[in-house]
Amino acid sequence: MANEISTYIHEGMELPFEDWSNALHSFSDLASIIQTTHDAARTSAVKAINRMPTMCNWLIGYYIVEFEQHGKDRAEYGALLLKQMGE
Repeated sequence: MANEISTYIHEGMELPFEDWSNALHSFSDLASIIQTTHDAARTSAVKAINRMPTMCNWLIGYYIVEFEQHGKDRAEYGALLLKQMGE
């Protein structure tokens, strides 16, 4: 494949794109570009799927911290735990 591969971006997903309109290509070229496109799409899908649970878990942690600490730097039960460990 002698053409330069550019990137097609749609809603945050990136896929390789090669302009095939002005050149002849072999079956091997076709198989290669299909594999490259498939791999890139799968990688993009995995990233998109992993992003949402990560954001969800971060928010859940944030809500738990705020619930326990009521806006303070540290939860009050931490001092009690440290005191108990020192005994």
